[in-house]
Amino acid sequence: GRPSTVGMIDSSKDRLSIQEMDKLRKIAVMQISHTVSLSSLSKATVHHSMKTFSNDLAEVYRLYEVSDQGVEVHPRVLASTSTGTEPCVDPIQELGSEALDLLPPWEAISREWIYDTSAPLGRVCTKVPWRDSSRPEYNFYYAAKRGLASIARLDKKQQSMFDDALSQLINKGFCAIVSDLRTAGLKKPTRSMCQAAWSTLVKGTAYEGSNAPLPDHYTPSHLVYRMSHPTTPCRIVFDFRELNRFSNRGGYPQNSLAGCLLAIRSYKYFVAGDLSKAFCRMSSNIDDVSFVGYTCIGPYVVLWSRVAFGSTAAPNQLDASMEDVTGEIKKLSVLASTSTFPVVYLRDLDRLHVDSCLLRPSNEAYNYLLGCPAVPKDITLVKFVDDLYTGGPTKVGVTSNYDFMAYISNGHDFLVEAKKRFNNWEPVIVNDVEERRHLLGYDYSAVNDSFYPTYSGTLPGDESMTKRQSCALLASLYDPLGLVVEHDMRARSIWRDVNKSTPAWDSIIPISLKKTVCDWVASSLQLAKSTPTPRYVPLDSPL
Repeated sequence: GRPSTVGMIDSSKDRLSIQEMDKLRKIAVMQISHTVSLSSLSKATVHHSMKTFSNDLAEVYRLYEVSDQGVEVHPRVLASTSTGTEPCVDPIQELGSEALDLLPPWEAISREWIYDTSAPLGRVCTKVPWRDSSRPEYNFYYAAKRGLASIARLDKKQQSMFDDALSQLINKGFCAIVSDLRTAGLKKPTRSMCQAAWSTLVKGTAYEGSNAPLPDHYTPSHLVYRMSHPTTPCRIVFDFRELNRFSNRGGYPQNSLAGCLLAIRSYKYFVAGDLSKAFCRMSSNIDDVSFVGYTCIGPYVVLWSRVAFGSTAAPNQLDASMEDVTGEIKKLSVLASTSTFPVVYLRDLDRLHVDSCLLRPSNEAYNYLLGCPAVPKDITLVKFVDDLYTGGPTKVGVTSNYDFMAYISNGHDFLVEAKKRFNNWEPVIVNDVEERRHLLGYDYSAVNDSFYPTYSGTLPGDESMTKRQSCALLASLYDPLGLVVEHDMRARSIWRDVNKSTPAWDSIIPISLKKTVCDWVASSLQLAKSTPTPRYVPLDSPL
């Protein structure tokens, strides 16, 4: 049971310290985000936030704590909407919109799994967690002028990079051009233009044949160029500040960077990968498209049928969706564990039992699963935003787990990129030099199975250094687990001295301090290059 005292704060003082306020916040999060409601759930009627197919093999129950410290147990029951055959997940309606932001994302984000020919297991369709009935205002001319201004001074190389970046998004079916302002002039797109773009986007989906939602708001954008980036030298960045004023976060983020890293360190073997354009794999609800789907990118008005990256709610929409997928994977694994065969394929199991595990059972889904690799009877998954990992004590086991996870994820069009897959026993050697991989912020070497901290700064030249420049250099070390915490503490000490030397951000710091900063930068670069920390820590070994 829960201890009667979770933490004591001295109330005799007039003000709480920053540390005490942080402690209170954490206590509140622990108590509120993991108990659905302290008042509404004490009522006789309970509205379930998670609605899934009941599994005959293992009934799933949810424990709710109520305000009188009593306990009620409620089974998760089957429910579906009338818009199709797909199950729907709705947030608890008794809670206010702000209270929903304290729940896990999968209990705060409304979503359903809909028909899509490119996602045989179903595509997730998520709703924006609006604060209330108010919506962003109409702003076509403002957004259009910003889009035109973003390309006004591009050279030929930059223009080509922009064209390539937008073409990739269009070719993948995420968005479609409604109009070109250079030829149409600064005029609002017509209904027929919107319908043509919409019909292209929703062909082969549950929305095929529907009328196009007409624009009520346009999201502006600008371009960011990173000439040295190998895959996306031009990045299209959306300005969702206006939209975010009307939207909640969609739950309390459950991703724990340190927790995922510690889990990966505890596995003797692991396989890593990530999702390709994960946010754009989610479909926007048709009721939201008028406010979130229309964007102005360069000279174009562009319509999106998918969730565009950059909004406040997008990370939690993805987290909720992937929680559904991992839950489906685990249910199928539990089903496989009931078989006495050493190697289990879904085609050999009872279809009704298989369907009961799926987010959107259908003939298309079952036919897709006929080609599924062997189902592991015990599976361990780690996910952090769009990064996915499987781990365990054997190479064969973690490889089998990853192959199965990737197949199910691909069936929902959450594509797991094959080229970014790597493991800890097969180093990638190019010209006799290992090509290190990136693992949640660290550089990873499979040769010695070790982490290296990353440093993104460069050693400055002989010119003078401002306080702002020194701040950027001292903040460029990335080490979330504190593997080189002593070196990081040295940076904090140097920054304290910099602050004492000058209050203004653009002031030149003393030469002696600049030398100290440069010495620290040189040490950081050396640490990132040649100071490994063993990844594997056998936490289950006896002391």
